Amino acid sequence: MPVWYERAKQWIADERLAVVALIQEQHPDRCRLFAQWKNIDVPILWDPFNLTGSKVVPNFVAVDEHGIVRAVRPDLETFEADFLDREFTAAEPVPTQSFVDGACACSNQHHFVSPVSTLSGGEVDDASVDDLVRRSREHPEDARAAFRAGVALRMRYESDARRSDDFQGAIDHWTRALALDPNHYVWRRRIQQYGPRMDQPYAFYSWVEEARREILARGETPIPLAAALTGAELAEPREAPDGTPTEPDPGGEIHRDMQGFVSIEVAVAGDTSGDGGAASIHLALRPNARKDVHWNHESGPAVTVWIGGDAPELLASTPRADVATSDEVVRFHVDRAVPPGEGALRLPAYALFYVCEGETGTCVYLRQDFEVVVERP
Repeated sequence: MPVWYERAKQWIADERLAVVALIQEQHPDRCRLFAQWKNIDVPILWDPFNLTGSKVVPNFVAVDEHGIVRAVRPDLETFEADFLDREFTAAEPVPTQSFVDGACACSNQHHFVSPVSTLSGGEVDDASVDDLVRRSREHPEDARAAFRAGVALRMRYESDARRSDDFQGAIDHWTRALALDPNHYVWRRRIQQYGPRMDQPYAFYSWVEEARREILARGETPIPLAAALTGAELAEPREAPDGTPTEPDPGGEIHRDMQGFVSIEVAVAGDTSGDGGAASIHLALRPNARKDVHWNHESGPAVTVWIGGDAPELLASTPRADVATSDEVVRFHVDRAVPPGEGALRLPAYALFYVCEGETGTCVYLRQDFEVVVERP
């Protein structure tokens, strides 16, 4: 969003464009603090229940003066000519477009639907929370009902109406929702926000103190946070306590990269002692330039790689804070002990990555399987 906002500020000032942002955040005040820090001055709507159905972020939708969706994931470089400089009529047909992975489907027959609230928040309705929980129990295969019940329970937990088991209930409902739809990026992040450091892609709210300091230095008062940040929300990711990496997708549930967004190159160099006791594995992951694929750095490490076998390895790219997306080659290198045996050592491996179609396009979380083959002497 900050990238789009920087480009859109002049269009907004010239009254050529009205921007309304939408967040999936559980806590609206945290988004308000972020917006204050980054000087983002547009209306921001709050959709904690994921009523829009978006599975991935960021999403960008261009809506004309008739309330009709004219573009999904528009190209920032051509947005002015393709949208702002055009005049539309209500009857003008447009081709159907959709977000990757079914995040949201929009066409000339779909009109923009606003979410339920602004960032001001609201009172927790105890009866409504119980009603959402009851609906989830009555429809155990409804992933959306489970997620929304979890959101409501966490909201009540942070209110004066809290019940002692609300937090655990929220986690249980979110976990069931993700089990029913394991490729839902937004739901996965909601669990990881409170989850173990071994499963976290980044420190979720490590930016808060920096934001407060900079806002105070400007002579402003930072937006107060209604709910205190938990240790899990501030903690940096790390490996399991015993040093054994945790496999990120053991069930193979993450959607495969069927469109060739990323290519993976593998090279293996053995030792020269003649014993064949070690090998050096080199990996290079290249985003597809023909499809204008970019790594998404707003979600922590853009790439993680799992190499299986008797001594598994979990590798992760270094998160970048200087840019939101980039298209450089991501490289890994790791040494591996090679036990004696007959034939080549074949190690199952896969990469998980966050990629965007274009610098500002919709980003998705995908998996690509490959194999590392180590020849024994």
